[in-house]
Amino acid sequence: MKCYPVIYTRTAFCDYYTKFHVLPGFLDAGWLIRYIQCATSGLKPVDHIIKKIVVTDTDYCVFGVIAFASDVIDAGLSNYTCDEKGRAVYGFYGFSVQVTDETDCIPVFTFQDITNIYRRYIVPAWIERIPKTQEPVLYQLMEQQFQIPDDLDADYILNDSMNLFATEKGLFESILLRALNGDLVSYCSNLSDYQLLKQAPFIYAVTSINNLERLKIEEVQQNTMQTESVFAVNCEMFKMAEQELLDVLLKYVPKKEASILAASAVAGINRFHELMQTEDYDNAE
Repeated sequence: MKCYPVIYTRTAFCDYYTKFHVLPGFLDAGWLIRYIQCATSGLKPVDHIIKKIVVTDTDYCVFGVIAFASDVIDAGLSNYTCDEKGRAVYGFYGFSVQVTDETDCIPVFTFQDITNIYRRYIVPAWIERIPKTQEPVLYQLMEQQFQIPDDLDADYILNDSMNLFATEKGLFESILLRALNGDLVSYCSNLSDYQLLKQAPFIYAVTSINNLERLKIEEVQQNTMQTESVFAVNCEMFKMAEQELLDVLLKYVPKKEASILAASAVAGINRFHELMQTEDYDNAE
C-alpha cells in the first residue's frame, strides 16, 4: 500500500515544529497537531513507551507511532536521536493514506520503515537552523488482510464520547481498518496521564486499569453530589411551600390544625415527587 510519510519531531538546533518536518500538502497541520501534542505530553525517555496513533478526516487517514527516536529507529542513526544539548528527541513517525470506500486490508509498518523515512527526511535536515516542512513522496508499505474482532466493547465510556480500554487487544488494527473505510475515528494507545486523559480529543484510547477505576469512583462521587444537591433544593422548596400553605390556612382554621394540614399536604406532594423519580410511579395508586 502506497502511503505518504508524516513526521513531527525536532532536530539538533530546531525545536519541535508544529507545522511538521514532513507533511503532504493535502493535510492540515493545525488539525493534526492537537492530537500529536496531546499524545506526546509527558513522555519520558526512561519509560520507553511507544504509542500507536490513528486519526482521520473525511478524506485521509494518518497513522503511526509516538516515541523517542532511539526506541524506534536503527542504532546506526544514534547520532540523530539527541539535540545539541543532549536531550533525547521524540516525535510522531508515521504515514498518511487516502480513505477508500471498502477494503479489508491495512498497511503494516515496521521500525525499519520508520528508520527509512527518518534517514531520508530528518538526517539531511539535522543541523539546519531554520525549520521547514518537506513535501514527502509516496512510500510503499506492506499490507495484510484484517478482520475486526467482535469483542471490542469499551471498558469505560468517558463523557459519553471517549471509549476507554484497559488493553490494546487489536484496537490499533481495528480502528485503522475502520478509518481506511471512511469512519471518522481517532485512537491513541498508552494514554496514561490521568488529567491528560480527561481532556484528550481521542474517541478511542487505551489507559491503565488504575485510571479506569479512578474514573468510575469519580463518576459515583459526582452522581452522589448531584443527588445531594437536588435533595437540598427540594427540601428548601417544600419548606417554602409548607409556609405558604400555612399562611393561607391560618385565615380559616386554628394555628394547630393549620400546621398539621400544611405539613400533611406538603408530605403528600413530597411523596408524589419521590415516586415520580422511581420505577414505582407506574404502579402507584
